[in-house]
Amino acid sequence: ILTASDNVSPSLETPLTGPLQAEIFTARPVTIQVGGKTVSVSSAAATVGEALADAGVALQDLDTCTPAEDQPVPEDGAIQVIRMREETFLEESAVAYGVERVADAEMNMGTEEVRQAGENGVKVSSVRVRYKDDAEVSRTVEQEWISVQPVNQVTAYGTKVTVQTSADGVCNVDYYLAKQ
Repeated sequence: ILTASDNVSPSLETPLTGPLQAEIFTARPVTIQVGGKTVSVSSAAATVGEALADAGVALQDLDTCTPAEDQPVPEDGAIQVIRMREETFLEESAVAYGVERVADAEMNMGTEEVRQAGENGVKVSSVRVRYKDDAEVSRTVEQEWISVQPVNQVTAYGTKVTVQTSADGVCNVDYYLAKQ
């Protein structure tokens, strides 16, 4: 008894005009694991690729299968499709600003003043992520660039020596602050 999944060569629609030799390829169960699901079909396919086509499962872009498409369907009928995909996206991260210290002879020693606030810059990275059956398997930084340069903080510090007088009621003392 022939089933719809069996293959006959030449086809059953071929007119009989004389002696004819025919081949019958009987279907057998094929189980395909794809995307976390199981697809079960009957197929008379000779290769894995033909069995996938019979099941309506198409390999796309980076997808692979085990065994390979050009290999015969294994005796146990088990085929695994591995869905591979890639995404590329941009990732931003901060670039720390530096601190510049500048001497100021007009400011008293021991004092400091921020003259320019620092601002972090922005580094952009182009990242390619590869997924195998929706699980990340690799991450590669393809390019990096600074999209916003950091601005250094500028801090002035005093170098002016100012003599101070202390009067504690007992004696007067002149002093100044020394800083190393």
